[in-house]
Amino acid sequence: MITDRVDRLAGRRTGIKTQAVYFVLCGILEGGVYAMLLPLLRALFDADGDAALRWSLALVALGVVCALANYLSETHGYMIGDVVIVRSIQERLGDHIVRLPLGWFTAGRAGELAALLERDLQMLMNLPGIFLKQQVIAVTVPACIAVIYLLVDWRVCLAFVALSPALWVWSRRMGEAAGMGHEAEERSNARLSGRVLEFVRAQPVLRATGVARGGWKALEDDIQRDHASTVRTLDMTQRPITVYTLLVYLAFGLTLLCATALLALGRLGAVEYLFVVVLALRSVDALLKAGSQSMSMSVCQNAIDTSERILAAEPLPEADAPLRPRGAGIEFDHVSFSYDKARPVIDDVSLACPEGRLTALVGPSGSGKTTLTRLIARFWDVDGGAVRIGGVDVRDMAVEELLGMVSLVFQDVYLFDGTIEENVRFGQPDATDEQVRHAVRVARLDQVAERLEDGWETRVGEGGGRLSGGERQRVSIARALLKDAPIVLFDEATAALDAENEAAIVEAMHELARDRTVIAIAHRLSTIAGADQIAMLEDGRVTQLGTHGELLAQEGRYRSFWEDRRRAQGWRVR
Repeated sequence: MITDRVDRLAGRRTGIKTQAVYFVLCGILEGGVYAMLLPLLRALFDADGDAALRWSLALVALGVVCALANYLSETHGYMIGDVVIVRSIQERLGDHIVRLPLGWFTAGRAGELAALLERDLQMLMNLPGIFLKQQVIAVTVPACIAVIYLLVDWRVCLAFVALSPALWVWSRRMGEAAGMGHEAEERSNARLSGRVLEFVRAQPVLRATGVARGGWKALEDDIQRDHASTVRTLDMTQRPITVYTLLVYLAFGLTLLCATALLALGRLGAVEYLFVVVLALRSVDALLKAGSQSMSMSVCQNAIDTSERILAAEPLPEADAPLRPRGAGIEFDHVSFSYDKARPVIDDVSLACPEGRLTALVGPSGSGKTTLTRLIARFWDVDGGAVRIGGVDVRDMAVEELLGMVSLVFQDVYLFDGTIEENVRFGQPDATDEQVRHAVRVARLDQVAERLEDGWETRVGEGGGRLSGGERQRVSIARALLKDAPIVLFDEATAALDAENEAAIVEAMHELARDRTVIAIAHRLSTIAGADQIAMLEDGRVTQLGTHGELLAQEGRYRSFWEDRRRAQGWRVR
């Protein structure tokens, strides 16, 4: 049952089962109100004013009790949904997510997680207060009506419940169709949202190539796919909805025909006949709501499924007795790693990156450079060998200590929509003004701030869109400096920068390397040549290791790699 799944997902007893009992009692009270209509109608038919008044007062009193019970149970349901269920699930997800390897956070999973937290958990919040109430009452009220019919005439009751099995089957089919359709639409919507964002960010390129005027095919294709997904969902749900609705009205028709036949045969009085018709009309609305709420329940099941998938993801194993490293030197000891456990990405790599030195990783695309740096920060754990910091296997370190020792500077830097200073301070929120100013001077970010009209108070825009790529890199380096981590990893940080920004960042790299362990994935000649040591990677293996001069003196891939880069950098249009 969905109530059991909610309790397991929340990791505690949420009270949702008790809440369901409250709604059953509300449904029974509503059934009691309907039952009182029969003696009231009889008193009116017999012109017994006193009896009619007594039954009217009793009916009003029970109606007030029913309304109060509904209000209290619904309010309690909202409280359970918000304070207990959603908060407990959010806390469990939050505690689990921070223990997952960083490599788990792909773009697709990030979109799934965002949709879950922003939309799907809202469905679960409404479960005990809205969906569960309507579902339970929509079933309890027709059940009470069936019992009342049994007291009036068993044949009317039999006609009323005759199609119940078929109604149950088709309500399940409605729910299954809605659940599958919602899941497919969520995936399609996430893909389209990502494409629209890409379309906005790619406007300079699209306009430069003339694509923006005629439309961008990739976006148009995703819009068409999203439209087709919506149509498929409508097609999937239309048939079960139509059949279910038809069955509801057939149940009403059978009840009406049976009551009419009994009236014609004199087996049912006029008052009882009117009573049966009134309750049959009320049951139509309740049964239709029962079907629609089964669809809402299925959407809630999707949110539970997504949450369970995330919680089922294997977290990084943590050592029972974490060890503290003795320094910040990095050692790869016969490291092997594969993403799919089939094709090795890193193959028996042994490499030492001394503290206070700049190590450059070079090699062709796909040679394993980025993966190697990610293994230091435990985006994933190695399949074989060990990655050590200060002589300690990173798997034997506390995760918080490991992440505190490492700063990462990527080619694509993400900045928050705040000021330059706020983004720098993100590296260490409690840093003093002097510490912040020192970090920005070393990163040459002060030169950027001086050029901007609002200086440090300049807002960078969403994702840092108001700054150039080089300026964003300087903010990222200043943030890393302010964090004061003993290990800094640069992933092609200078790959797409102009000469001025490249020179500033390379200078900052060497400044960092004076008292830190710096590893840089690099293609630019100035970054490579100035490194203390260079590791050449090919097909996941270190094939050459040494200084720039030593490697140029050797026969091997590095020499040709250097010559290719030098010719490309020296090429000019005449």
